[in-house]
Amino acid sequence: MRTLVTAQEMAAFDRRAIDELLLPGRTLMETAGRMCADVVAQHIKPPARIAIVCGIGNNGGDGFVAARALYARGYRPKVFIVGPREKIKGDALAALTTLERSKEAPIEPLINPGEQLRDTDLIVDALLGTGLKGAVREPFVQAVNAINSADLPVIAVDLPSGLCADTGRILGCAVKARATATFAFAKRGHYLYPGRALCGVTHVYDIGIPARYADDAGIKVRLVSPGDGPSLIPKRPRDAHKGDFGHVVAMAGSARMPGAAVLTTTGALRAGAGRISLAISEEALVGMPHRPAEIMLRLRGAKTADAWVEQLSKDATAIIAGPGLGLGEQSRADVEALLENTDTPLCLDADALSILAENDDLWKNKKSPWVLTPHPKEMARLSGLSTEEIQADRIAAAQNFATQKGCTVLLKGAGSVVAGPDGDVYIIDAGNPGLATGGSGDVLAGIVGAFLARGLEPPYAACAAALLHAKAADQAIQNHGEAGLRPSDVIEAMGEVFAAWQR
Repeated sequence: MRTLVTAQEMAAFDRRAIDELLLPGRTLMETAGRMCADVVAQHIKPPARIAIVCGIGNNGGDGFVAARALYARGYRPKVFIVGPREKIKGDALAALTTLERSKEAPIEPLINPGEQLRDTDLIVDALLGTGLKGAVREPFVQAVNAINSADLPVIAVDLPSGLCADTGRILGCAVKARATATFAFAKRGHYLYPGRALCGVTHVYDIGIPARYADDAGIKVRLVSPGDGPSLIPKRPRDAHKGDFGHVVAMAGSARMPGAAVLTTTGALRAGAGRISLAISEEALVGMPHRPAEIMLRLRGAKTADAWVEQLSKDATAIIAGPGLGLGEQSRADVEALLENTDTPLCLDADALSILAENDDLWKNKKSPWVLTPHPKEMARLSGLSTEEIQADRIAAAQNFATQKGCTVLLKGAGSVVAGPDGDVYIIDAGNPGLATGGSGDVLAGIVGAFLARGLEPPYAACAAALLHAKAADQAIQNHGEAGLRPSDVIEAMGEVFAAWQR
């Protein structure tokens, strides 16, 4: 898993390297500029014309170094400075002075960008980087818009200008890059939307800052990529039996939404649960679509809510509650009894989350680990924040709630975020817009339940489930496209992902 840092954390690592290792800031800048030239070389060959649009801070300094490195490789760089030249200080000024004396690239202010960027094959964005705090202001707004309007490949230095390094939010306007060269550690904003879509391919380069700095600082945020799948999901022993992989009980489906029960339990089945039982009313069962033969039934009957929960909990190793359950009186009573009485690990989704959001007292008698799988609107109801606030800082929203409530949160959406009760956070770097359809969350809840039943710790169960779900969706669109993707297609593709992971 790749460590993700904030702009403040990265600045602290820079200072520590300079103070402890006697690694001059100018040396770090020289290395970063050369790495930027490496990324340019991956996208275009010399003697291409390269426009390097530089700001007046250290991001611009990286750009000045990149100009010299590109010249040495046979490119034709030209540097455009945005902002008052007299405000360039320190290492950036030293890099500019060296470039001026070398005469290896023309240098001029960016005054008429539409005209100045015309005779160019590729643009390097070295305007603002990770230090941006508020909205982009002039003259940088004009420069950002000109870069985007040029309709040319763009390589961003550290971060596309205008993005928040910590949240991936657009601060007024932002550059859209084909690739981004960042240094030492990736930033959170590289992998949180909309920033993820504007960074293109993010390349992380070692510039001499030790990786142990992140461990020393107790960095809590990590990126989970498809390559991490095998390390998250243990291999099955050769002498395994079904009892080794747990018993999932799904309290799901209703007369109005019977399909949710099928998607949830089939998701758990394909994710490798040892046994799966569907806990459902006779009324809901009547209109249910075909379900796999492997799914066992537990019919509710006329039991009290407490008796029903006691029956479900007897040999379950994980219980899923909420998908398609409805918000009727019986469903509310059953969910409340479950939350108050069972000590079995729970995955709470959909209607169970709505019931929990309406009664904060249900947290008081929590006896087991809970994994909550809200979408942003559900997260807003649970937390009291607005949906806009949730989306503005998805890491903070999930992390604060998980630590305050002592649960695991899987905040769904583009770049799903998993937060554990100890404050650890994981961003899932997989998935596509085809998942934005009814039933996708039901499948995900089933997968979470399967991994909980198998005994994975809740944060890892949620990470493994979110990654498998997203990667299977990426696999499935090869045959169905994004618009044609169905949740059942994702279930079918899970087997291909397991096979690739040798699981």
